[in-house]
Amino acid sequence: MSDPGLRAFLKAANENESECLGEYSDFIGFIDKIDGLFRNFIAVELRGDPLAATLFINAHASFLAAARLAVSGQSPPTFMALRGALESALYGLIVSQSKENGSIWLNRDRNLDRSRRLYTARNALNLLKNDPNLHAGATEAYELTIEFGAHPNARSVLEHLKPGEGPPRMSLTYLQGIPSVTAARAILACIETGLVIIFICPHAFPDYEVARVMHGEAAKIRTELDQHLKDKGYLPESGEPR
Repeated sequence: MSDPGLRAFLKAANENESECLGEYSDFIGFIDKIDGLFRNFIAVELRGDPLAATLFINAHASFLAAARLAVSGQSPPTFMALRGALESALYGLIVSQSKENGSIWLNRDRNLDRSRRLYTARNALNLLKNDPNLHAGATEAYELTIEFGAHPNARSVLEHLKPGEGPPRMSLTYLQGIPSVTAARAILACIETGLVIIFICPHAFPDYEVARVMHGEAAKIRTELDQHLKDKGYLPESGEPR
């Protein structure tokens, strides 16, 4: 992107999006399926805490924002939005545990210290310990969002730094080119994080049949994704990442 200014930046982002929809159409298809599961969540009358449901709907909104950033090549901000999506679902899980928890969330300004002590990712993740695989997967997803951009740590910033041709001597990449490993990683992270959020749903809404059905459909997508990654050579037959 050689021309300065907001309009030039948005134009380049839109061009990236068009290229990405073609280059990574297979991954976009997985995101589309996950989006469909989120939409099923609100398609019928919900059985569960309405505040928790609101937070899961907010997670969907953040998931879509992350997908939009990912396909435009804005990789580090993608992980900021993904962390927000996952935290919204985790907060929804905490709210679902009791009416008191919901009241604390609603009235955060009245007792800020209490709200801060209750509403943490660690507390929410601890609620998933009865599902060891999900607990491990959700913990890993959360930590990876921080590693790759949700926090301005060394890796998430310096990875996008490159030598400049003149003053300034270094420049930061705002938009990744398409195709690129970095852009593909952000798109794949949207899939992984979206699935984790869907898997959390039945824990927050145990009496909501739609949440259980969503979980089953997400498990099928997870299996399909793993096979696709193996077929494309991204994963060896053992299933461990290269």
